[in-house]
Amino acid sequence: MKRNKTYLVISAVLFGLLLVTVAYELFGNNDPYKFHTGIGDHFSLSSDDSSVLFSYYLNGSEAIYRADLNGSNVEQITGHTDQRHRSPDHSADGNYILYLSRNKEGVQTLYVAERMGGIR
Repeated sequence: MKRNKTYLVISAVLFGLLLVTVAYELFGNNDPYKFHTGIGDHFSLSSDDSSVLFSYYLNGSEAIYRADLNGSNVEQITGHTDQRHRSPDHSADGNYILYLSRNKEGVQTLYVAERMGGIR
């Protein structure tokens, strides 16, 4: 009798742990970059080989940066906001920068910015 009660308690605890695990997977934040700091997965070399565009994460927030090929003159192009700015690319004439912005719902928007100016 005591043995059956022990099995019942162990089974109930294991079932409870299973329910907690399933609930965590369904409702938890599964963002692998939530606390990531480091370079993104895409970069773009300018047509005159003078600079490179790249995305960079800072505590899970992604923005676009520009730097000279030797790594100097690093300049932040877009801000670290609640949207992730990624996949930068130079236009063919080199006057514009194209990049994607992804919001928390996963909707992506294409932006075009002048190389030395604001967003269009």
